[in-house]
Amino acid sequence: MKTTRFLAIFLFGMVVQSSLFAQTVNFLTAEKFHNYTQTDDSTAVDASNPWSFSAHVEASAGDLSGAAATLTIPSGTGSTTMTYNASGPKWSVTASFASQAALDAAYGNGDYSLTAYGQTVSPISLTGDVYPVAPIASLSGGTIVGGVLAWDPSQALTITISGASISHMAINVDGTGFNGSDEQFGGSTFSYTIDANSMLAGNNYNVELDFDNIVGGTLGTFGSGTGPMLNANYAGVYSATTTFAIQAIPEPSTYAAILGAVALAGVLLRRRRLQRA
Repeated sequence: MKTTRFLAIFLFGMVVQSSLFAQTVNFLTAEKFHNYTQTDDSTAVDASNPWSFSAHVEASAGDLSGAAATLTIPSGTGSTTMTYNASGPKWSVTASFASQAALDAAYGNGDYSLTAYGQTVSPISLTGDVYPVAPIASLSGGTIVGGVLAWDPSQALTITISGASISHMAINVDGTGFNGSDEQFGGSTFSYTIDANSMLAGNNYNVELDFDNIVGGTLGTFGSGTGPMLNANYAGVYSATTTFAIQAIPEPSTYAAILGAVALAGVLLRRRRLQRA
């Protein structure tokens, strides 16, 4: 399931000046997702348990473990203590569902509240079910078959996603030896290029494409906080994410060397058999 990595980059950039003066909390988000898998060059289908929810209290620096964060959902059924992840550092709640109905039953539309350091940010609104369409990759070469693109890593690869006007779009590629991403706010088309020789032959890489509609909150500060919450930002987000895999294969010259070695081994084996006969 997608995290808020790209929104984190943007919101951190907005508050970096304040971070220089010991700000701790950067942003608070409540987000609903529709998750897909791209199976060929033009088709995206629902992923396993394709509907999900996440809420985050995120910081760029500092230990938040002593400041338990809570989430209150619109139904008013009380507050849920969020789970702490020291590597963030962040507090979060995440859950996945088989259907939108199940997602909405657990996390309905409406105004959410997030509390950290004893200070509550509300409302963080999620209304309208404005999920973006599934982002689908257009490639500068190659063909996706069964959710996998076989690619010669000695060649550069450009991935492009297009749709109606989107609040935020991003592309992330990660795997052994390479982790790259880029994002764009606004617009309808976005491209990301993996440079030649960035990926390692024989390794697999995961590609995540993101469309995000920011529907509630502010991309400035929430204004009423103090201390570590002085310049915290917040947002309600509906997202669509699509994933597929890249299998980095050897370049043709490497294949030729492999085939040559196999052929030589066959010749030597036949000679030994003849000698034994």
